[in-house]
Amino acid sequence: MSDNFQVRIDGLDVIIDRMALLSTAVQRRIARRAVRAGANQIARQARLNAKALDDPDTPEAIYKNITVRTASRLGRKAGGVADRIGVMGGGVKPTKGLVNSALRGGDTWYWWHVELGTSRRTATPFMRPAVAQSANAAFNATADTMQRLINDEVAKL
Repeated sequence: MSDNFQVRIDGLDVIIDRMALLSTAVQRRIARRAVRAGANQIARQARLNAKALDDPDTPEAIYKNITVRTASRLGRKAGGVADRIGVMGGGVKPTKGLVNSALRGGDTWYWWHVELGTSRRTATPFMRPAVAQSANAAFNATADTMQRLINDEVAKL
């Protein structure tokens, strides 16, 4: 189950005009860095939410495995750039004898049981509420980063 969170901004004629002065490669670099700044805000909130659910008696820690990665295929499909926020190690229990011990937070394959629940366990979401809790901060971080980077690049011209 995937909940896509998309933001579309209309009416930013000044920024669009300034972006038009830059090459396509520079535009993509600016957009990637700006989207990453917003995604980091959401990931930070997801880590806080997951840490509140963490059982200190176990060696695993879901919040340590929350990461932001570039979703290049999704970005190309949408016609821009995209990032994914998720838990390293996926949601598949490793086969017998194989353990994902290289992950910072240990082998947290069960994270989606916590997020979505099972027939025996009620859901305790931490990723989905993070989007709602940090949407404004993510938007502001994206906009501020984009504006700062565009101004820096235009000043170089």
